[in-house]
Amino acid sequence: MRTLTKTLLATALAISSTVVFAEGEMKDQTIDPTVDSQPTPTFESLDANRDGSIVRSEVPSTHELSTLFASLDIDGDQKLSRAEFSTYLSGEDEEEAE
Repeated sequence: MRTLTKTLLATALAISSTVVFAEGEMKDQTIDPTVDSQPTPTFESLDANRDGSIVRSEVPSTHELSTLFASLDIDGDQKLSRAEFSTYLSGEDEEEAE
Protein backbone atom coordinates (compact mmCIF):
# COMPACT_ATOMS: atom_id res chain seq x y z
CA MET A 1 0.00 0.00 0.00
CA ARG A 2 2.86 2.38 0.83
CA THR A 3 4.47 1.69 -2.53
CA LEU A 4 1.24 2.60 -4.31
CA THR A 5 0.93 5.83 -2.32
CA LYS A 6 4.54 6.78 -3.06
CA THR A 7 4.05 6.02 -6.75
CA LEU A 8 0.89 8.12 -6.92
CA LEU A 9 2.57 11.02 -5.11
CA ALA A 10 5.61 10.85 -7.38
CA THR A 11 3.38 10.82 -10.46
CA ALA A 12 1.34 13.78 -9.20
CA LEU A 13 4.52 15.71 -8.44
CA ALA A 14 5.95 14.97 -11.88
CA ILE A 15 2.77 16.11 -13.61
CA SER A 16 2.50 19.31 -11.61
CA SER A 17 6.17 20.11 -12.23
CA THR A 18 5.66 19.71 -15.96
CA VAL A 19 2.65 22.04 -15.94
CA VAL A 20 4.49 24.70 -13.94
CA PHE A 21 7.52 24.42 -16.23
CA ALA A 22 5.35 24.70 -19.35
CA GLU A 23 3.51 27.73 -17.96
CA GLY A 24 6.86 29.39 -17.22
CA GLU A 25 8.01 28.88 -20.80
CA MET A 26 4.79 30.34 -22.16
CA LYS A 27 5.19 33.47 -20.03
CA ASP A 28 8.65 34.04 -21.46
CA GLN A 29 7.40 34.01 -25.04
CA THR A 30 6.18 37.26 -26.48
CA ILE A 31 3.45 37.36 -29.08
CA ASP A 32 4.19 39.40 -32.16
CA PRO A 33 0.88 40.90 -33.35
CA THR A 34 2.35 41.53 -36.80
CA VAL A 35 2.68 37.80 -37.44
CA ASP A 36 -0.42 36.21 -38.93
CA SER A 37 -1.13 33.09 -36.91
CA GLN A 38 -3.57 31.72 -39.45
CA PRO A 39 -2.08 28.88 -41.43
CA THR A 40 -2.27 29.30 -45.17
CA PRO A 41 -5.09 27.09 -46.40
CA THR A 42 -4.67 24.86 -49.40
CA PHE A 43 -7.05 24.95 -52.35
CA GLU A 44 -8.14 21.41 -51.52
CA SER A 45 -8.86 22.22 -47.88
CA LEU A 46 -11.14 25.10 -48.85
CA ASP A 47 -12.91 23.39 -51.76
CA ALA A 48 -15.26 21.53 -49.42
CA ASN A 49 -17.55 20.11 -52.11
CA ARG A 50 -14.61 19.20 -54.38
CA ASP A 51 -16.09 20.93 -57.44
CA GLY A 52 -12.80 22.51 -58.49
CA SER A 53 -13.60 26.02 -57.27
CA ILE A 54 -13.96 27.87 -53.98
CA VAL A 55 -17.13 29.82 -53.22
CA ARG A 56 -17.30 32.47 -50.50
CA SER A 57 -19.26 30.19 -48.14
CA GLU A 58 -16.35 27.70 -48.18
CA VAL A 59 -13.98 30.31 -46.75
CA PRO A 60 -14.10 30.89 -42.98
CA SER A 61 -15.37 34.43 -42.35
CA THR A 62 -12.49 35.06 -39.95
CA HIS A 63 -9.84 34.32 -42.56
CA GLU A 64 -8.13 37.07 -44.54
CA LEU A 65 -9.14 35.35 -47.78
CA SER A 66 -12.77 36.12 -46.96
CA THR A 67 -12.14 39.85 -47.11
CA LEU A 68 -10.05 39.56 -50.29
CA PHE A 69 -12.46 37.24 -52.07
CA ALA A 70 -14.07 39.83 -54.39
CA SER A 71 -10.74 41.30 -55.46
CA LEU A 72 -9.32 37.85 -56.22
CA ASP A 73 -12.40 36.80 -58.24
CA ILE A 74 -11.03 38.26 -61.47
CA ASP A 75 -13.77 36.92 -63.77
CA GLY A 76 -16.58 37.86 -61.35
CA ASP A 77 -18.19 34.41 -61.32
CA GLN A 78 -18.46 34.39 -57.49
CA LYS A 79 -15.92 31.53 -57.33
CA LEU A 80 -12.17 31.31 -57.03
CA SER A 81 -10.49 29.07 -59.56
CA ARG A 82 -7.11 27.47 -58.87
CA ALA A 83 -5.46 30.28 -60.84
CA GLU A 84 -7.28 32.98 -58.84
CA PHE A 85 -6.39 31.21 -55.58
CA SER A 86 -2.76 31.02 -56.74
CA THR A 87 -2.82 34.81 -57.04
CA TYR A 88 -3.73 34.93 -53.35
CA LEU A 89 -0.88 32.58 -52.46
CA SER A 90 1.67 34.49 -54.52
CA GLY A 91 0.56 37.72 -52.84
CA GLU A 92 1.21 36.13 -49.44
CA ASP A 93 4.67 35.06 -50.56
CA GLU A 94 5.46 38.63 -51.60
CA GLU A 95 4.30 39.98 -48.23
CA GLU A 96 6.48 37.48 -46.37
CA ALA A 97 9.50 38.48 -48.46
CA GLU A 98 9.14 42.17 -47.52
